[in-house]
Amino acid sequence: MWKTEEDFKESKQQKRKRNLNKRYSLDTLAEVFFNSLPIRKHCRLASESNVSREGLFVWKVFDLGQKKAKVDEFSLCGSMVSDEYEHLSPEALEAAHTCAKMYMVKSCGKDGFPIRVQLHPFHGILIHKMLSCAGAHGLSTGMWGAFGKPYGTVARVHIGQVIMSICTKVQNKEHVIEALYRAKFKFPGCQKIHISKKQGFTKFNADKFEDMVAEKCLIPDGCGVRYIPNCGPMDKWQALPS
Repeated sequence: MWKTEEDFKESKQQKRKRNLNKRYSLDTLAEVFFNSLPIRKHCRLASESNVSREGLFVWKVFDLGQKKAKVDEFSLCGSMVSDEYEHLSPEALEAAHTCAKMYMVKSCGKDGFPIRVQLHPFHGILIHKMLSCAGAHGLSTGMWGAFGKPYGTVARVHIGQVIMSICTKVQNKEHVIEALYRAKFKFPGCQKIHISKKQGFTKFNADKFEDMVAEKCLIPDGCGVRYIPNCGPMDKWQALPS
């Protein structure tokens, strides 16, 4: 039996009322969403060993060069700064690290610089592998329950975050800029080279560093320094080395 226009309008209003009555709460929507995903109580991302499942070497070296140099030995510090939000893989970090090291060894000697990578690839990523053979569309489930499996780790980078730093003497400034320029090509996106005003890897300005050491506000401690404030208990001040 054919429906009239009034019957059609009534059925439309009834559907509207039915949809208004089906207002799901956030808890219900979250329950429906998470029930559609595979249950995984623990996601094992990366192994702690140096050799991964594929047999590749997992890079864990973040410092190269003269790592035991004192804080006042290399005053100039050049850094590579990211200009984009991106993820950097440990393979890219290793390639840039090696590229900068090889150039600095050739130009300044193996004991004329320390290199430090400021990023650590701790962010785990997942991959949803799919079949690529003939008739894969009939065998695979597509994007149903696409939680993914552990694929590796990356380092999350923000705008203005330092990727890598090189310390050396003031006369080797051009070599530091060239080494960081060559290492830039190992990363995607845009990076900038910045010559810092700080003393080496410390957070204190190079022009005031010697005065602060003379005033005993800074105490050299290996490759870094210890900051001594002007206020605090007298016992701690007297216990400091002269």
